[in-house]
Amino acid sequence: MSNFLEALLQHHHVSPVPVTSSPVSMDMNGLSVPTEFLSRHNSDGVITFVDPRCINVIGYQPQDLLGKDILEFCHPEDQSHLRESFQQVVKLKGQVLSVMYRFRMKNREWMLIRTSSFTFQNPYSDEIEYIICTNTNVKW
Repeated sequence: MSNFLEALLQHHHVSPVPVTSSPVSMDMNGLSVPTEFLSRHNSDGVITFVDPRCINVIGYQPQDLLGKDILEFCHPEDQSHLRESFQQVVKLKGQVLSVMYRFRMKNREWMLIRTSSFTFQNPYSDEIEYIICTNTNVKW
């Protein structure tokens, strides 16, 4: 389990869930393949952390995504909707918001992604530290 996820779980006093409960699908060889990955963003949508499961879901290495605006990977027709959802999740302060949009994978194909996001606030200042996203492959 990543240090980020462990710190998040400890902060929220939640027991870690075994990785075996992570959503998966089967490939043509009957092997399980992850269908979701976690990411962390600043309030402008810039990616500051991506868990390694992104490799199997969208084809990118985590370092390919770090420091990039999520809108760079979003279909042009979905960008305003995604931008609005990031603005809204900041206003909701900790409540979960879900949005679906087309994400450009490494192979240049579009994948429908459902992103459920919420903010993490500094418990002392109530300032938003980052946005945590669970990104799930939605089958067409």
